[in-house]
Amino acid sequence: MYQYKSLIYLKHQIEPVGIAVITDSRPKGEKTFYHSERFGVESLYKYVNVVVSGLEDSLLLSEDNRVGLVLYAAKCKLLSGDDESKKFRYLRDISKLWLERGWDREDKRLVLLAIDYLMKLTKDYREQIFDYVETLAKSLEEGKKAMYVSIFEEVYTARGVEQGIEKGRMEGRIEGQAEIARNLLNDGLPVEKVAQYTTLPREEVERLRN
Repeated sequence: MYQYKSLIYLKHQIEPVGIAVITDSRPKGEKTFYHSERFGVESLYKYVNVVVSGLEDSLLLSEDNRVGLVLYAAKCKLLSGDDESKKFRYLRDISKLWLERGWDREDKRLVLLAIDYLMKLTKDYREQIFDYVETLAKSLEEGKKAMYVSIFEEVYTARGVEQGIEKGRMEGRIEGQAEIARNLLNDGLPVEKVAQYTTLPREEVERLRN
């Protein structure tokens, strides 16, 4: 937690008031504090450990609880496991709740960003959720309808760009490893060693040699 806090401060130059890290079940007896003592400097950072799966839905879904809706999404994600159809059904219900909340645009955008990141639905399911929200929004007044649809477009576009960047990085890393492998092969190293040093599959190294 202390490391998370430090990284957030370095990136945003803002002192975090609190930090929530959502994970799978944790080892029994795991410490709920960070303690370090080096060169006469002592650091102690204590934090609250909340088990999301044990939180009451009524508490999480109260009207004014922005964080609650995100935690509810995290709980649904844990209950769904890797079942995309279950995640979709949960997110459909969460999207309806999201639409009904009387929060301002920025609050809605941030909450949706967090929920979308937690759920990580496939492209097809995300498109279905977008269509579902568009359908629900038709019953709203024109101004709210346009705002909510625009928030969904903004969040989903950002996620697409993020995924594209990550894909580009991965392709760049693979290409870089391939170039190293070619050089090592040209220097006479055996295929087994090249695969070990570059982490490329042996078949790929064989292909590069030929």
